[in-house]
Amino acid sequence: MAQFKKAMRVTEEELLWQLKDLTQSQLAAHEIVRQVFESRHKFHLSGELLLLDTFAPWKSALFDVEK
Repeated sequence: MAQFKKAMRVTEEELLWQLKDLTQSQLAAHEIVRQVFESRHKFHLSGELLLLDTFAPWKSALFDVEK
């Protein structure tokens, strides 16, 4: 039973880290990428290049914004 409780604590920690990443990183990245995507023609006439002035995990955010 002690090992099970230890595994539950490890799982809880991992869940909390994943939630923190989602709320603080991924959601903020979506807003950053959306703004850059909307103004992409100002950076390059083709609109095929984006310039991120702020770091953001952009891959999944861009995929969602392009839909």
